[in-house]
Amino acid sequence: MSSSQYPLRQSGIFRNLPSFDPALKGLKAIVCGATGISGFHVIKALLDTPDRWSKIYALSRSPLSKEILAFLTEEQRSRIQHISIDFSSSGEQIAKSLKDAGASADYVFYYAYISPKAGKNLLEDFCQENSETDWSIVMPTAIVGATQYPSMNMFLSFGVYTAVQAHKKEPLRFGGDWAPWQFNAGHSTAQLTDYLSEWAALEEQCKNQRFNAQDGGLLSWDRFYHKLAHESKYQVMDFAGRKDAPLGHGPPLNLRLSYPLVKWSEEPSTTKAWEEMMAQSNGQLQKNLFAGNSQDVFMGNFSFLPFGTFSTNKTRRFGFCGCVDTLESIFEMYQQIEKLGMLPPMKVDAARPLI
Repeated sequence: MSSSQYPLRQSGIFRNLPSFDPALKGLKAIVCGATGISGFHVIKALLDTPDRWSKIYALSRSPLSKEILAFLTEEQRSRIQHISIDFSSSGEQIAKSLKDAGASADYVFYYAYISPKAGKNLLEDFCQENSETDWSIVMPTAIVGATQYPSMNMFLSFGVYTAVQAHKKEPLRFGGDWAPWQFNAGHSTAQLTDYLSEWAALEEQCKNQRFNAQDGGLLSWDRFYHKLAHESKYQVMDFAGRKDAPLGHGPPLNLRLSYPLVKWSEEPSTTKAWEEMMAQSNGQLQKNLFAGNSQDVFMGNFSFLPFGTFSTNKTRRFGFCGCVDTLESIFEMYQQIEKLGMLPPMKVDAARPLI
């Protein structure tokens, strides 16, 4: 029976989530890329209901860390079985690893970072040849969510930037200019995207369909930067982008940066400040985010590009009404990143919602 026949529910900051027939229980899922930002959060989303999913096979090269597993209850952790798999290995080797682990599943959620170029066509061809199998595709924009690795997390770089600037007693600067400063953009919280993924998998009408994923509200960069200043109790702002808006109407769409985060991260005073913060944190800050590939960690500037707003009309028409306040989502992500040793504590207890 469709979820439209059941009342909506709330889980933490996530509102208007679908409910399903209580008789739907004991399902098993394979999650490919389980340690990634989307893979881990689909595990959280699936385990949010006590009876629906009895077993989650978490596939990745390395297991989920004890720090990230601490976000789950003991009962939820008991339903996870990790299987070590390298997705760059042969199909035969992957199949052998699954067989040796005794894995069997009703649904597969694929979030592996490395994938064949023709993966979508192969999937569609397979489903056409096997009528009992269907696919659905969920397409997020820039993703918000905590994971055990610092890479591919756009908003982490802004949190680190704010913490270091406060330590150095230097102002926050917006690295773009006027156009993106006032541009309203949609964002995709990983866990809400994965509630949507679960719904798309379980809803009969969603077979062989694609859906955009977006939090449900829009966030401008001026609002976000003032939120950063509020949560860090660091009210000094310096808007550097006073030039004419550089973005034209025709291709290619260029992004001009007056103050790239990558350039800031490579300044000696920045790395020195982070090392001082680690030394003064009594072990709370555990990871030196400046020691690796700076372009992989401090890549948040790409989201200054006004690339348009995702339409969620199709998602709503098909019946998914879930939403989350992006500012609350980012704040919760920063709190979780703090527990993973990658950010100092927030200076306030709660976010200011986008209302």
